[in-house]
Amino acid sequence: MQLAKSLSTDGLIIKDESGKIINTIISKPFIKEMITPQGINGVTGLGVYHEYDRVGKGGSHATFGCKFEIDFKTGNAVISMVNFRPEVPSAFDDRALQALEKLGSTPKPKLSINEDVKSTLRLEKSKLKNTDIRDFSQLFYSKFGYIGLNQVPSGIIMNWNGSLITAGAISSNQSSQYIIFDEVSHDGVRIRLATGPDSGKQYLFFENGNDDSQAYKTTTIDELPNNNDVTLAFNIMSNIVGVNGKTYKGTRPDGMPPVTLKLDTNKILTRCEGDKYVPILFTKVLKDKDGVYEIWFVGNHTYPPDKIFKLIKKNNGWVLNIAISDNPEKNVEELLPEA
Repeated sequence: MQLAKSLSTDGLIIKDESGKIINTIISKPFIKEMITPQGINGVTGLGVYHEYDRVGKGGSHATFGCKFEIDFKTGNAVISMVNFRPEVPSAFDDRALQALEKLGSTPKPKLSINEDVKSTLRLEKSKLKNTDIRDFSQLFYSKFGYIGLNQVPSGIIMNWNGSLITAGAISSNQSSQYIIFDEVSHDGVRIRLATGPDSGKQYLFFENGNDDSQAYKTTTIDELPNNNDVTLAFNIMSNIVGVNGKTYKGTRPDGMPPVTLKLDTNKILTRCEGDKYVPILFTKVLKDKDGVYEIWFVGNHTYPPDKIFKLIKKNNGWVLNIAISDNPEKNVEELLPEA
């Protein structure tokens, strides 16, 4: 609540008994910078979005984890902190909007797609069911893998690491905007296509995402892992992991248990909840003159985990590195396979 108040007034400050300011925790200029739209999507500031007289911040994903939202006109605010399991997602937005509106706050416009448009897009999606990601007209890449995108009448169809996702178009003066539908994990999430700051490359931005975890950058077919590399990587995994699975032991600062990998027919699986295994996907196979030295794979954003896994050749063996935050290059935890 102090943060909510500070965002809409004079900053987060500490006063003595006489009312004299003795410390400034968050200054007014910094708050202005936090909520001033920056970057490519034109809504999010320094990790905080500001639109429709609302200021907010999402957690690990727009519909998961924790979030706050403040109405600037009234000063009302709501906070949600959810201890969720991956198979029981907890949506913040509807409950937060209802709570704010009961307090008399400015309603956030609800976006919807015409049912006839949805039917048309579903038909377009069915045509692409067996289409390889390489055959999509646009390709995007981020640390979470690849997206192939086709623009069709009234919307877009995406191949997101092998899963087809449909989004309908909404009008905007700044950039192309779409809303995902018929997708349990992402239903209602807004995405944008916009030109980035680097030589006109295009980006695909996911709602409330102004960081690498939700920004996909245009790429080329040459950067996609080819089938021979994937087969080679799978054969290496077969020798390391085996069909019965391999537990990787290590101390993880995020409190999660060690990772178990398991092989299925041309698939790598990892244990998610209890004895439930979910697929993870190859995104990179790095080689030098002596052969493969790194294999990257990642959750498919439909099933957790959606962290980066990197299998790295080290000391004539292999170790598993796992990104434990949004920087897979630095924030990694090394795990050794159990004997």
